[in-house]
Amino acid sequence: MLRSTARLLTSLGLLLFLAAAVSAQRARTASTGSTELRHAPRPNLLVIVGDDIGWRDIDASIPTPSLDRLADEGVTYRRAYSTPLCSPTRLALLFGLHGFREELGQFINTCDPGDVSVPLARMALPQVLRKLGYRTFAAGKWHLNTVALGPLNQAPQLFGFDTYRAGWVDNLGKVGTYFDWPRIDDGVVTSTTEYNTTAIRRATTEWWAATDGPKFAYVAFHAPHGPFHAAPASLLPPGYVVGPTTRDRFESMIVALDTELGHLLAEIDLRDTLVLFISDNGTPEAAVAPDQDAARVKSSVYEGGIHVPVFAAGWGVARGQESQALIGTTDLFATVLDVLGVSVPAGAAQDSVSFAPTLTQPASAGNRTWVYSQAFAPNGSGPYGFNTKAIVTATHKLWYRNGQEVLYDLVNDPTEASPIAPASMPGLYSTLRAPMTAYEAAGAP
Repeated sequence: MLRSTARLLTSLGLLLFLAAAVSAQRARTASTGSTELRHAPRPNLLVIVGDDIGWRDIDASIPTPSLDRLADEGVTYRRAYSTPLCSPTRLALLFGLHGFREELGQFINTCDPGDVSVPLARMALPQVLRKLGYRTFAAGKWHLNTVALGPLNQAPQLFGFDTYRAGWVDNLGKVGTYFDWPRIDDGVVTSTTEYNTTAIRRATTEWWAATDGPKFAYVAFHAPHGPFHAAPASLLPPGYVVGPTTRDRFESMIVALDTELGHLLAEIDLRDTLVLFISDNGTPEAAVAPDQDAARVKSSVYEGGIHVPVFAAGWGVARGQESQALIGTTDLFATVLDVLGVSVPAGAAQDSVSFAPTLTQPASAGNRTWVYSQAFAPNGSGPYGFNTKAIVTATHKLWYRNGQEVLYDLVNDPTEASPIAPASMPGLYSTLRAPMTAYEAAGAP
């Protein structure tokens, strides 16, 4: 939260800058327009979240025909950014907020009542959609609060989900495996041996088929997050061989996830449903590809940690195109409401900027000029042993870690091999430092 009244007063100019910048970014939605979306009937909404999939993991050597289908039938976002870790990204997706606004910088220890929980006063996207007449559903991973908020098996319903199926509130590795795990279905906990990725997909298709529209499903797969394993052969292509390494097992989990994604999409009518697929952060350190540096993936604000795949397809979406527009995971909230022709409620989703115009016009620049990403530890008010953050633009990145700052030219140096001293580019540094400084004035470590 806010550090002190004195700090806020001395930083008023910076706060005004940030408010004006975000307001300007939001205003571009109105100026570019999304009329075609707003005057059509309201679609069903399906948001699918993969866990620990960076852009490097959507590789031609890994068969993902279902994601390929989304790309062929929709828009592929090449400049989408998450946070470096899972819980802050889930806050961004469902609440439209950067993690620092709830002192949330890393994953939540759900069993520790002293860790951070998203307070009930925060408005979540399903709460808004339910007021608009939508039936709301969540499946899979939650990871947004602790036992201090109440029984964990009821957490999603506290934030507007009518139904929560095949769920677990934390990482599976703490309680079991993908083949033997505790399962939550509308508050009831049972033990199951159904493969987790299949269980989540099956629960979603069953609810989808039984529920009349309009409906919103938030499907948060655990895969391919650890514990890493060879996925069931039934979910892999004929002749697919899972190799001996952690990376091999990780890739097999992606392939199995894609297979279940195909089963899910087979039940969806893209003519009346907007589908969005996104990942919560980049590749996990234990499962890097041979050409990746384990220090530059998940947990970092290097491209390998926060540059994630996003696909949109279905109702109101252009077909078979790519977008270079900057988007962040905070932007789901405003985008969904913009598609529905509804304004973001006052006081909610203050970091969310709609990318709805790019759904129909992928070549447009979008409504952002920069994206912010951050991780810090521990959660809470500090002191912090770890703090990393970045401002990313169409061409450059300002990278910060524990007091050190460098610039990167993402156009000419996409692998971030050659750091640039900020003093050598004072104008660019000043431009990128301004929103970061404003966030610090608002409470970011």
